[in-house]
Amino acid sequence: MAVGMYFSDVLREIGESTDILEREYINYVGIITPAEKVKSKPYAIKIQFQTNPEFSFYLILEEIDGNEFSSSIKFSVTLQNKHYHITLHQIHTLSGIPITDTINVADVTKGSTYKFKKQFSLPDVPKNIHILCKVVEIEEMPVKIDIPKNLMSTKCLSLYEEKKLSDFKIICQGQEFCVHKTILVCQSDVFQAMFENPMKESREDALTISDFEPNIVETMIRYLYSDEMTESLSEDEFKQLLLIANKYNLEKLEKICFKETLKLIKTFEQALDLIIFAESHNFVDMKNFVIQFMRENKNTFM
Repeated sequence: MAVGMYFSDVLREIGESTDILEREYINYVGIITPAEKVKSKPYAIKIQFQTNPEFSFYLILEEIDGNEFSSSIKFSVTLQNKHYHITLHQIHTLSGIPITDTINVADVTKGSTYKFKKQFSLPDVPKNIHILCKVVEIEEMPVKIDIPKNLMSTKCLSLYEEKKLSDFKIICQGQEFCVHKTILVCQSDVFQAMFENPMKESREDALTISDFEPNIVETMIRYLYSDEMTESLSEDEFKQLLLIANKYNLEKLEKICFKETLKLIKTFEQALDLIIFAESHNFVDMKNFVIQFMRENKNTFM
């Protein structure tokens, strides 16, 4: 009959820390059985764990040649979608060195048997066999499936760059930018209203922008296609981009401009100019951001 062992001493002998006992997914059971029970015929020991009584199996010990015995496990339950590492530590061996072997089992069915590869030491005189059985439940990682990066914005931008299937033009200081109404409508309710009403731009499939420079207009267009702003601009250019974003109600682009403009502020004078700019165009949020920024960085302004 299996009886308990002093785990702390055994764990130290096999080189494991006692704090491993606190882990919920690990179970131990100690087995001490007379060697003569294993000789001549297989000896089965039922293993159950108090923390998981539904998990049980028979540990079968079978003599090989009088000096060694083999071990196998036969399950008395079905455990679908479960994966375990089961380790046997035989201590107090003839050589004095613990013998350890581990098997991996998964999707167990009732009656299935698993054999340990190593041969364990069988005393040649009547003596007890000491075994520590360790069961570790493995948390299965989900199958790794690589999800391709969303390339929609890249593909949309290529439509603009390659002028494919464009159906609208934005004209600025003699430069023409071939664009797509669908993209403009998806990004801006101002453009949507323009196309849904019988306005000149809708009839002529063209919009002339005269109050901004061409590079600012194109920066806005590229943002409409990619939903990103990667261009490096000066402080004045960011201010102009902010104004055109406000004109066409591009809230995200406005916030990007707020953030990038603040990064360029190095002096008290620059901060003050930005507050004046924000006030003159009624950018209340931006004014508050700048004031907060000045308070947080008052010791760093030159």
